[in-house]
Amino acid sequence: MPGRSSDPCYREPAIRSRWNDADASSLSGLDLLVHVSRLIGAEPSLVVWGGGNTSIKLTETDYRGRSVPVLCVKGSGSDLKLVERRDFPAVRLDDIQKLFEREDMTDDEIVSYLDHALLDPGAGRPSIETLLHGFLSPVVVIHTHADAVLSLSNNDRPRDSIAAVYGRDVVSIPYRRPGFRLAKDVAQALAATPDANAMILERHGTITWGATAREAYESVIRMITRAEDAIAGRRRGRKVFGASRVPALEPAARHALASAIAPRLRGRFSSHELWASAVA
Repeated sequence: MPGRSSDPCYREPAIRSRWNDADASSLSGLDLLVHVSRLIGAEPSLVVWGGGNTSIKLTETDYRGRSVPVLCVKGSGSDLKLVERRDFPAVRLDDIQKLFEREDMTDDEIVSYLDHALLDPGAGRPSIETLLHGFLSPVVVIHTHADAVLSLSNNDRPRDSIAAVYGRDVVSIPYRRPGFRLAKDVAQALAATPDANAMILERHGTITWGATAREAYESVIRMITRAEDAIAGRRRGRKVFGASRVPALEPAARHALASAIAPRLRGRFSSHELWASAVA
């Protein structure tokens, strides 16, 4: 856009698609999902300490030689930017989708159930958000914790902020802690709005999907870019942070003040749980 680069408050969007046909041309199925997962993990603003998860629905062969629909979802504790094939344990898709009929499940019940649903009993533990992926019908599902989108939802009017940027293209889901009920909320919301391009889990993250890994990945990039453009537009020409009104203390004075209040803070925080404090 003409003139944007001359605005001192304008910042180019941080997110750019890392997709490269040459890198992806020889990949398919789970290998392609691993590749896309690493692209997402390479963006610190999309993941919190490697968090978020990705999945793909495939057909595999079980121990009896039968073709079985499976969901390969990133396992618990694995970092998106470093994932490998082994980090995507396969669970029987029919077993996962059958759970949609239930009203609720505890996290412990989900973990135990997923252990029994594994195609390979010796595989790693699937993500606690496996049901969120399995209850959705698209082949590839990507869930991120995108900073730019969270800045739209982490406020007292999240739906207004989200609608102002995305209109009806994106469905907004009120905050609910991860687990069975959230997975069911997401599936029901998509069924009610089949034309939606993506979802925002308020105060949590994003969900995009596609028939292919590239389609789901590019949807993530478009979603984040729209959020970044909106944020840049709102701050253009405005001073976001004013000058300091109180002069900073000298280092020695700051250290003395911190040393004086640290024991009191430690006492307050340790009333129910043990804490340690240190002043550097």
